[in-house]
Amino acid sequence: MSKQVTRVDAHQIITDKIIEGLERVSANDWQCPWHRSANTGGRPVNGVTKNAYKGINWLLLGMITEGTGCNRFASYKQWQSKGRQVAKGERGFPVTFYKQITVQDKTPEGEKTKNVPMLRLSTVFCESQLKDYEPDTSTPARPNLVDVCKRVDDLVQALDVDLRCTYPDKAFYRSHDDFINMPARNAFKGTKTSSPTESYYATLLHELTHWTGHGSRCDRKLRNAFGSKEYAKEELVAELGSAYLAQEYGVSLELREDHTQYIKNWLQCLKDDKRFIFNAAALAQKASDFITTNSTAQAVAA
Repeated sequence: MSKQVTRVDAHQIITDKIIEGLERVSANDWQCPWHRSANTGGRPVNGVTKNAYKGINWLLLGMITEGTGCNRFASYKQWQSKGRQVAKGERGFPVTFYKQITVQDKTPEGEKTKNVPMLRLSTVFCESQLKDYEPDTSTPARPNLVDVCKRVDDLVQALDVDLRCTYPDKAFYRSHDDFINMPARNAFKGTKTSSPTESYYATLLHELTHWTGHGSRCDRKLRNAFGSKEYAKEELVAELGSAYLAQEYGVSLELREDHTQYIKNWLQCLKDDKRFIFNAAALAQKASDFITTNSTAQAVAA
C-alpha cells in the first residue's frame, strides 16, 4: 500500500520545489498575467474644470492613472459641487500649486511690495474613489478565457470576502477597508507557463492570503513600506499561500513556474536569504489552514 501524503506534507513538497526552482530562474522572468490598458485613461485632468495637470502633478497623478485606468481628479469640495461624494475611507493624493503672497521687501530706496510664489500642497481624489463610480470595462472588448473554478468561487463566497473590481488594472488587498480588488476576468491572458484560468485564480488566492493577515484573522503586519524586508516577507507569504491553495482547490495540479519567478523578485529584497522562505512558509501554512477551516465552518453553518 502506498503511503498517503498529507496536506502538510504536500505543502512542504511545494516549498522544496520552489527553493529548487529559485536556482534556475531569473528575477526578471515574471510576467503580469493580465492585460494592462494600452491607454490607461490619458493625461490626468481636473474632473470639474477639465484643465490638464502639468509638471510634477502630471507625473504624480499619471502613476495613479496608470493603475486605475481613470484620469479624472478633483478636490473633495469640487466633487461635492457636482453632487458627487468620495467613498468612505478613501485617501486622497497630494498635488502642488503656487500661491502668490504679498511681502514687504527692504531695499536701499525703502520698503517695496512684491508678490512671491509660494509652493503649497492640496489633496485630490480620483473619480474611481467616488461612491457612484462605475469603471468602463467594455473597452477593449475581449473574450473571457477564464474557466469557472467553482471550488474557489464557493470558497470566496463562504468566507464572505468583499471582492471588487474598482481598479481594473490592479490586483491588491486593502487592509484598512478590508476588501480585495481584482481585474476583470476577461483581462487575464495567462503567461507562457500558465493558462488564463490558472493566472486568474492564482492571483485571487494570492490576494486571499493577504486577506488572512487582517487583525481579525491571522493578524500579520500588512502596512509595510514598498521594498522593505517586511513587505517582501508578506509577498512571500501570499505567493506561497497561493501555491498551496492552488493545488488544494484544483486550480493547478503541478507547481507553476510563475510562482517561483514571482518569489524570486522578492527574495532579491532579502539579499537571497533562501532560509527566510521557511519562515514565510510557516505563515503561509497558517493562512492556508485559516482559509480551509473557516470556509468549511461557514459552509456547515449555512
